[in-house]
Amino acid sequence: RKQLGQVIDFSRELSCEIIKKVDDSVW
Repeated sequence: RKQLGQVIDFSRELSCEIIKKVDDSVW
């Protein structure tokens, strides 16, 4: 069950990185 939490955290970090890259390309 701990693994699921790690996957969620990883997904959040990945989403943040994607959002930052999108923001950089937009601005």
